[in-house]
Amino acid sequence: MNRELVFLAVVALSGCGGSSDPVSNPATSAQAGSASAASSAASDPVASTPVTIDAEGDSTMKGALWMNGAYVYANMPAPAVAQEQLIRKLGVEGITVENNGVVGETIGDDISGWAGIAPLATRLATDQSQIVMENYGLNDSIEVDLQTYHDNLVAWIAVVKQAGKIPVLEEPNPPSLTYYTQLPSFVAMVDQVGYEEQVLVIQQYNYILSLTNWQSMLTDGIHPDQALYTIKGQREAWSLQPLVAKTMVASAS
Repeated sequence: MNRELVFLAVVALSGCGGSSDPVSNPATSAQAGSASAASSAASDPVASTPVTIDAEGDSTMKGALWMNGAYVYANMPAPAVAQEQLIRKLGVEGITVENNGVVGETIGDDISGWAGIAPLATRLATDQSQIVMENYGLNDSIEVDLQTYHDNLVAWIAVVKQAGKIPVLEEPNPPSLTYYTQLPSFVAMVDQVGYEEQVLVIQQYNYILSLTNWQSMLTDGIHPDQALYTIKGQREAWSLQPLVAKTMVASAS
């Protein structure tokens, strides 16, 4: 099935605005940024050092969901949730997660440029991000073979590193639609390449599968509802927090 059918939002959106961790408890995560940490941020050179994360991905990064017979964007897609959570967890301002998800995109498209969007290397040469994370796999699993996906992940990491930035991989969320038969192998490949290349992998797939009735949190069998986007964003923040803190220290020194 081609990407236009899988991600019908290519047209519709144009008119519309597994690990054990504490992310499964939103209340605990939200309380992590203490008042005392926030009050001292103004005088702390590390706390005042801005960190920008470039979030590259497909429509599940962008935040598409099916609602009332049409595709719209979630009020709080995963990157927005991650930004809010990181600010709270670290108790500082100046953390930005820029959502550069593109409906229908594959990681190969992201590298080479697609749909009027410049190649990744061109965009990274002028943006201010220190960290670049990707969330691809759903489109890739029905468009390319597993070896091509492996090679594209490795190439993507190389482009990010050549730009002087830190690459982060993220597993896609599981869909409930039956034609994604190859996706488990593609998720395993994300983990394999992360290990091979020694880069952080944000694990989503098996954790979401462990949730009771997780299929009900998909609005069309692919795209999460707001509750699942919130969970994904919380897990992004939990995984990214040490890296963001380290980046702040490095930038301030």
